[in-house]
Amino acid sequence: MTYKAPTPPNQFSWDEERERIMWYKNDLEKGGWQTVLKVPGESAYHIKKFADDPIPIKVLFEWEIPFPGDLVFEVYGKVEERMKWDSAFTFELVGTKTDEGGQVVYVPYHLFPWPFAPREWLFRSATKVLLDKKEWVTNLCDVTHPSKPERSDMVRMHNGGNFNYITANESRPNEACNLFALTTNDIGGWIPGCLKWSTSIWGRKIPQPFEQTRKDLLIELAKRQSAK
Repeated sequence: MTYKAPTPPNQFSWDEERERIMWYKNDLEKGGWQTVLKVPGESAYHIKKFADDPIPIKVLFEWEIPFPGDLVFEVYGKVEERMKWDSAFTFELVGTKTDEGGQVVYVPYHLFPWPFAPREWLFRSATKVLLDKKEWVTNLCDVTHPSKPERSDMVRMHNGGNFNYITANESRPNEACNLFALTTNDIGGWIPGCLKWSTSIWGRKIPQPFEQTRKDLLIELAKRQSAK
């Protein structure tokens, strides 16, 4: 089974990114993904291993959100807003805009228990509104920055081309939306392959922080909407 590789940052194209998102949606519909967590009417998480990918573990998640897509994009899709309320992840804006208009973001990550060292990410987060504002996309990709060299007390993780794709709910386009997202990362360091690329381990680990983020998001969306 082949996979749709992300476009390198220096060749990035939003058209190609949307094509890649549609590839994952179609592949999920074809089957072969293991559903590791499902909350009916709220969220679902699916995992699959692609042996021909340098980062073989892929996790797709779907959220049904009872708030309009433009509000969700503003609160969740933009890192500068998400960092105000997300209790599962810590974000630091490096402060440099990229050529695509994105923001360079640093994230320390402490999901793994002792004896594993803490991890860190450095990525570019870029956003785009597509198709007459009925679709909203956030793309994340690895970057380097002179102000954030790899730390000696942490292991640098690598992003395999994560995305968040928000679409208006078909029956209630002005009241609700759906989030379709991919997370795929190399956690770095020396870890036996049977553990590093284990679907059972990642299937347990990945949903935990994202479910916390989803719950935080719903609280923040309710606050924002009531303040209007």
